[in-house]
Amino acid sequence: MQKGIADNLIDLDAKFAVLKTENWSFLKENFPVDKVMLVGLYSDFYKAYCIDTTMGKALYFDIKSQNCLNDISIIDTKNIFVGEFTKEVSVESAISLLENCSYDAASKPNEEKFKELIELLKINSDRKLGYS
Repeated sequence: MQKGIADNLIDLDAKFAVLKTENWSFLKENFPVDKVMLVGLYSDFYKAYCIDTTMGKALYFDIKSQNCLNDISIIDTKNIFVGEFTKEVSVESAISLLENCSYDAASKPNEEKFKELIELLKINSDRKLGYS
């Protein structure tokens, strides 16, 4: 005798998972960022890792890529390569450095991704200052 299969297995997964189309909105509102690692020169940043040191996780932004924000990667901070072009800064410093960067290279940041990155950092800066 074969045991019956529950009808609502798919429903169970859907109820407890963030829909892929809403992934970025959820992360932007709920992922705590307390430091940032920027990769590149002061005149051309091309990567940003928004880090939650408590959980040891980071949101990885390839600032110049065209991939969708809903496909953003969450990585372990121990997997971040720290090279000579990597700078660890506060959230407030990251906002200033990114907004004042001239992006002198031929490729420019993806406008939507750049705007959302700055917004994520500002949300976390405001939380830190108690302006939620």
